[in-house]
Amino acid sequence: MIASCDSKVACRYATCVSIPPSRTKPSVGQQAPPEIDPALPYEKAQEELEAIIRRIESGQIPLHEQMAQYQRGVQLHAHCRVLLARFEQEFTDLTAQMNAAAPSPAPAPAPAPPSGASDRAGQGQP
Repeated sequence: MIASCDSKVACRYATCVSIPPSRTKPSVGQQAPPEIDPALPYEKAQEELEAIIRRIESGQIPLHEQMAQYQRGVQLHAHCRVLLARFEQEFTDLTAQMNAAAPSPAPAPAPAPPSGASDRAGQGQP
């Protein structure tokens, strides 16, 4: 089961690292990343997160911008985790509803005796 996380978390290739809340706030002169739109689809958030990782890994952006990008990545990661938890719960609920509504299978009919077995029984043949 995927659980939503209450702490600020950054994930890199499924390795999560806790970030103290004081490190996720913008420094003096640094602009806070925009808040995540709750309607942002999972796929779009994941694409943006992957683009942020590529930009940071490239080393072509200044350090203060890397920090802002990292903070945005933390927000996107948390958003994706919440969406995944919701999808998993919906899937679990739908599966339970489907299993509850499904009729129990009828017992299978007894297998028919092999053909010709009753003809030989009365003739003394094995």
